[in-house]
Amino acid sequence: MNVQLANCPGCTVLATHAGITSTLGAAEVATAQGRAALLAIRGDGTVAGAANITYGTTFPTPPGGELGCDTNGRCIVIAAQSDGTAVAAAYQVNAQGSWSDVSGVAGITSVTAKAITLTVGDGIGVAVQDQADGSTVWIVYAWDGTSYAVKGCSAATVPDPNALAMTNCLS
Repeated sequence: MNVQLANCPGCTVLATHAGITSTLGAAEVATAQGRAALLAIRGDGTVAGAANITYGTTFPTPPGGELGCDTNGRCIVIAAQSDGTAVAAAYQVNAQGSWSDVSGVAGITSVTAKAITLTVGDGIGVAVQDQADGSTVWIVYAWDGTSYAVKGCSAATVPDPNALAMTNCLS
């Protein structure tokens, strides 16, 4: 995916995802100030809109350089916090390229360094970890129509979005 960063000196592309709407793709970029931003990208590579990523202190490149997004205009950004734990945020873009934070909470936090994106239903979801009494479970968040909310939990090594239960949640 072509991304033109003419108005973002010192920025580098971390990840992209084409076709998040019928006319826009998305790019996560690292800024020269050590932060990250989410860009809405038109078909010609120009920027339609941008939003600063609110949560996190470092912003690793997602696996394969692909940003976790769906075709409903929603993307999940995973970052690390200063203590090394993961934090995720969900954003939704409108037709004009403006982004809104639809996380539902002030950052979807993991108690470990692990957080992953996964497909939940027809959209993008995120799984973070929780620990108690020596047990670790994945808490899976998915779109509920207005924001992201807990869909269920899994004690599996890799969470299966089709096998979640609230009874598996530790808190």
